[in-house]
Amino acid sequence: MEGIVMSYTVEDYVKEHTREHLQTLSVDDRLALAGLSPDVVLQRFSLDEVLQHWSTEKIEAYLAKLKKHPAKRCYPSDLTSDLVS
Repeated sequence: MEGIVMSYTVEDYVKEHTREHLQTLSVDDRLALAGLSPDVVLQRFSLDEVLQHWSTEKIEAYLAKLKKHPAKRCYPSDLTSDLVS
């Protein structure tokens, strides 16, 4: 089959299949497959874009926690129980 142009390749099938089933994976699994850490993902967004997803109360509680224990780093996952819709 040399010289024949294939309009739909195996690579095309793999991409299509992956896209169709990607939503069945958890966010953590998708990040792991992409080789991305949460820090790398967060760097793609501005501070405003990140913080708009949390309530003022949760942000203030997070900041108070940092002030109380400055050596202990807190992560955004500490805030996720109160995501703003």
